[in-house]
Amino acid sequence: MFSKRVWRWILLFSVALVCSALAGVYWYYYLAKDQPVTENVANDRRVVEMAVSPEPQTDAEGDQPQVTEERFTSNGQFIAYFHNVYNESLGWGGADSINWDKQRQYAQAILNGLSYMEIEEELQADFQKIKELAELVVNRNEKARTAILLHRLFHDLDIDFNKYKHSDYFNTTEYKNGKEAAKIDDYIEAEQT
Repeated sequence: MFSKRVWRWILLFSVALVCSALAGVYWYYYLAKDQPVTENVANDRRVVEMAVSPEPQTDAEGDQPQVTEERFTSNGQFIAYFHNVYNESLGWGGADSINWDKQRQYAQAILNGLSYMEIEEELQADFQKIKELAELVVNRNEKARTAILLHRLFHDLDIDFNKYKHSDYFNTTEYKNGKEAAKIDDYIEAEQT
């Protein structure tokens, strides 16, 4: 039989192994699940590169993303890119102190992207809302709700269309018959008049 000393080492090794396994599970489920992944959908026009290149770079102060005038190769890439832009500029309390000059740049970049992209049929209604909200921002509508709704549309489309993993969901897309989609239409109509 083993001595007490050997049993202690076995117990110590077992505890260390269990702790390492728990740390790995925690990292995977709570930290890595929100990271973009590359997903290829065979025989589908939606071959989505969720690890969008290039990522929006931050400005000189390091607080607002700089958008590039890259040509987007897919609707999924466009969605993921601008979802990331809005996460960086409005997420984590950013909606409390909005830089409207930057928001107008982002909105203009959205409009530029939409002007040349072929939009898939099932995304037409949501991209129309995105276009109308972006036009409001470009035309100096400085209501936080306008920028927040843009962020929520990109967020939900990233989840619905790109299979982005995140626990928050706002039910804003026509793509998935979201319960809040009609409220966005009402908001846009009220702001356009």
